Amino acid sequence: MKRLSSFFQTLAGAFRTCLTRFPVAVGFVLALTAFLFFLVATEGNRGEEKFLLVLGYYLSVGFVLSLSLHLWGEEVKRRATALVVHGVVQALLVADALFLYHYVADGGAIGIGIAHFAGVLAVGLSVFFLSFFRERNDIPAWYFSLNTISTLIITSIIGVVLQIGVDLLVLSLDQLFGVDVDTKCYVYIAILCCLTLPLLMFLGLLPQGREKHDRRIRISSFLNGIIRYLFLPLAGCYLLVLYVYAIRILVRWELPDGWVSWLVVTLMAMCIGIVFGLYPTRIKEDEPEVYDTNGDKSRMAGRVMRWLPMLVLPLLLLMTVGIVRRFLDYGITINRLYLLTLNLWFYAVCIGLIVGKARRISWIPVSFSLVFLLTSVLPVNYTSITRSVLHGKVKQALLEGNQYELPLSEQQYEAWAKSVSKEEADLIAGKLHYLQDWFGEESVADLVKEGVLFDYVITEAVDTTSVRTISYRQSVQTTVEVPQGYQYCTMVTVNGTLSDESANKDGLCMVGLEDEDDSVYVPLDTLRAHEDDPKFPAPMLRTRKGNVLMLTSFSYNLTVDAPDVDGSTQTDIYFLLEGYLYHNKKQ
Repeated sequence: MKRLSSFFQTLAGAFRTCLTRFPVAVGFVLALTAFLFFLVATEGNRGEEKFLLVLGYYLSVGFVLSLSLHLWGEEVKRRATALVVHGVVQALLVADALFLYHYVADGGAIGIGIAHFAGVLAVGLSVFFLSFFRERNDIPAWYFSLNTISTLIITSIIGVVLQIGVDLLVLSLDQLFGVDVDTKCYVYIAILCCLTLPLLMFLGLLPQGREKHDRRIRISSFLNGIIRYLFLPLAGCYLLVLYVYAIRILVRWELPDGWVSWLVVTLMAMCIGIVFGLYPTRIKEDEPEVYDTNGDKSRMAGRVMRWLPMLVLPLLLLMTVGIVRRFLDYGITINRLYLLTLNLWFYAVCIGLIVGKARRISWIPVSFSLVFLLTSVLPVNYTSITRSVLHGKVKQALLEGNQYELPLSEQQYEAWAKSVSKEEADLIAGKLHYLQDWFGEESVADLVKEGVLFDYVITEAVDTTSVRTISYRQSVQTTVEVPQGYQYCTMVTVNGTLSDESANKDGLCMVGLEDEDDSVYVPLDTLRAHEDDPKFPAPMLRTRKGNVLMLTSFSYNLTVDAPDVDGSTQTDIYFLLEGYLYHNKKQ
């Protein structure tokens, strides 16, 4: 309670401190607040959407970047050097925002997105480690990171509690005095209480001076207890399961399942978390002449950090073999390249912990960030490599034994699909879909023409299920005169299934109007030709009883299953019809 009271007493001083210590970061907080207020006031309808997204990105990343640079600048002896570096880096961020705004090639969007995510992650991690590059161990960075995270959590909780209190106060004005409060007012309160005030308090409460470089080791019995009695047994269970599985596949002489990779990733993440949690205890055990050793003398932390990486290291082979198997079976993808890189980084972490005896740990997140950056930001990155390799393999497959020039039309692609095995056709279709989904239509524009349905063509080529669809809708308002001799109309909506015979009579489909005890022939070929033409006049169809149906919408889905053993096929037809039925007499 005393500590909490002291915390609240320092809030006023914290606001003053953040203005002088982090002026640029405070500026970004205020600018981000004004930006969010503008979005709420205009409901996001004023201004170009792409510009607003880029501006939001710039203000958010600019706050974190300026905070990291301010913290680093406190360690630089020459203030002019810190100011120059700060200005240059901020200018690079502006250039990056302009690049995002003017970049219009959707095909590279996924690569740019991954690269920026890697960059933002690196900026975020730099807040915790960049200021401690001169320290001889990672104790100051460890405590600074712990204080920073806990401060952010506490200020966020305070903001939420404050928002609830202010919201109730504003609501009482409406309930007690009948004052009409706009709903936007509550959003403004949420922005101020849950973003602006917590961030300003967070900046003001960050450790500085000696508190920032706190080299004293204070062992947490609570944290050590959780690690010893909860996470170490859990990690032991993971080790047991994986070693039993490794022995099993060795005895059976089979390849590991690809899913085992995620179990190894979880175990390795747990191992890194345990190493970070026990780091202060590890340093205290390693340097008793410097630090007080009246605590736990069992040297538990040293044994854990020595043996846990050794036990995990052989299991990384399971992950390696599983990933290689996926590459051989299904080919290259962005996810598999990053997963393989993560696996190699795990090897480096385990070997580094064994060799270095966990005397330093900040290199673990820093190396992760650097590897992520190198594989994502450079001109030749995992995204470009994946696109190039997949495109090359598809192009080579389509050109082999094909007399047509690329890009292929639907008929040409169908002819190619019939000339290869079903497995080969499915594999190429999967690669085409991957290129199209991840890199956009232009990534396959030089391979197949627009509108080619890969799965549909392959389906027909290997005599499996085929599908025919129609989706016609009259979306343009038109004025239609009531046909002469007809007195009134009713809105008709009919849906259900049809028999194969009723749907294949000279391009017509007979639909029963159940409520009217009537039926009508719908011209399938005509509607299919005008699916994307809402200006096409709504068809006027005469029914069996002499009424007139103005068709406004018609959906039709015909599915023919693959032949059975006896050669028979099953046809399923679903339809939805909407329109206005004009009656020749009152009923």
